Amino acid sequence: VVLVQNSKGGGLASNFAGIGIAYALEYYARKDYFQNLSLKKFINENLSLNRKINEHDKAIGLAEEKLTLQSKALESAANSITILNREGNIIWCNKAFSILTGYSKDEVLGKNPNVLKSGKHDRIFYKNLWNTVLSGNVWSGEIINKKKNGELYYEEMMITPVSENGAGSISHFIAIKQDISPRKKMEEELFESEKRLRSLFENATMGIYRSTLDGDIVFANDALIKMLGFSNLNELQNRDKTEAG
Repeated sequence: VVLVQNSKGGGLASNFAGIGIAYALEYYARKDYFQNLSLKKFINENLSLNRKINEHDKAIGLAEEKLTLQSKALESAANSITILNREGNIIWCNKAFSILTGYSKDEVLGKNPNVLKSGKHDRIFYKNLWNTVLSGNVWSGEIINKKKNGELYYEEMMITPVSENGAGSISHFIAIKQDISPRKKMEEELFESEKRLRSLFENATMGIYRSTLDGDIVFANDALIKMLGFSNLNELQNRDKTEAG
């Protein structure tokens, strides 16, 4: 190995050293640049991910809030509401159901609503009901049911089938019920009152009739019909029209 040193040797060594240092600085600068790019990309991806997570959490929060409001609305509804699975078993009921029937939620969950059967309807009635809802149609009508204490009551009920995702096979049924016992009682009392009034009207010894404002007889009791010499109400009404003409 021959070492050669002259007056320019120190400058050449310095130049090589400078080149090496510059190369090293450039190398680390490039390395830092790409690392910064990677770091920036990583940060941006995390920010994007966090933003999506926040948006997702916000959406979930809004959905949960909406479901909570809907649940409270159903729970506080005045009408009795039950949700049944496809097999016809109760999976949810509101407070109004318990107040009406006397059964607590725990007593009916997982059970068929036939615990309310009164025995006042035949098998054809229930068969038609289930055939209607299983075919995807809404059933509505009046039904007599029995409370936990054995008391019978009338309710107006509407059963709506619910399909999965709004289409396809039926997954649940929603039954909304209204107690109409007071109304039915008033109707029965009115019927009995009219029946008694008609009996008094028909069996009265004095002649009684009812007519329109124009004077046409719409109803007359037997006493009046016989008093006027007619055989029945039709003869009296026809005579009345003839004379009026």
